[in-house]
Amino acid sequence: MRLEAQRVHVAKGDRTLRVKFPDPPASGVTVVNAHGLSKAYGGPPVFEDVSFDVGRGDRLLVLGLNGAGKTSLLRILAGETTANLGMFSFGHNVNVGYYAQEHDNLQGDATLLDNIRAAVPTDLNLSETHLRGLLGMMGLSGEKVFQESATLSGGEKTKLALAMLMVGRNNLLLLDEPTNNLDPPSRQSVTDSLKSWKGTIIFVSHDTEFVEQLRADQGVADARRSGRLLQRRLARARLAGMSAMDLQAMVELETRVWTRCVAATPMPTLGCSPLISWACIRADSPAGRTTPANCGRTDRRRVRAARRTDGRSQ
Repeated sequence: MRLEAQRVHVAKGDRTLRVKFPDPPASGVTVVNAHGLSKAYGGPPVFEDVSFDVGRGDRLLVLGLNGAGKTSLLRILAGETTANLGMFSFGHNVNVGYYAQEHDNLQGDATLLDNIRAAVPTDLNLSETHLRGLLGMMGLSGEKVFQESATLSGGEKTKLALAMLMVGRNNLLLLDEPTNNLDPPSRQSVTDSLKSWKGTIIFVSHDTEFVEQLRADQGVADARRSGRLLQRRLARARLAGMSAMDLQAMVELETRVWTRCVAATPMPTLGCSPLISWACIRADSPAGRTTPANCGRTDRRRVRAARRTDGRSQ
């Protein structure tokens, strides 16, 4: 079996992870097409009129401050919740894997081995040896595989959830802060594996190095809502009597995604204007140009040629 042949063996005592996501099955040229998505939870929408088109092998970065609807958008695409308005569709032969930031997909009272076994598609027969090999590749080996997942540290839960993505024949990954809680060597190993993976990725991340290395083809950002959120948070902080130093720290934390993360992304047009709402920023657009609300299909050959040229010049 192909997946069995790709099993990675980890040497005892080797603390450096050797992560390798399995090669994705082929999908159609268009992987996701979303139009006019909106989401609310009984009040004002957390986002509205979001449209984008993601092609095979593309990386789409979702940007925004906390509360701007990034996780909600991924959960809609993952089928965990529904949009109030709008629609989306997957292309031919698209199989979706979802990494939840809060590890919602883990069964706390089940062992690591039972969790990863539950993630295996019903038409795929993977041996316990293979499953333990995947867990071992993520540094989860020995008697730990019989431990209940609720007892794991944050980093171990992240590793388990990532291992579970490797058994599903996925060619589209929805990743919500996938490097949170990982130590630097593990974070780099996961990043290296995803960089070379040939499938499609839609991701949320405040990890500037991860964003930079994944080299997004396009991005969507709710710039206007994020600006309003920051203004409200600063107003509440001032009313609470926060010191000037605390306010400065809060501003730096809340705007990190708009400064360090955006600046680190090797997409020359990845900038956010407070005058636009959901915006699509495309790697093949003229410098400084954003297109409100709608991401059409890019000239992918030109985008990738530009990225190869950029890589050779560095």
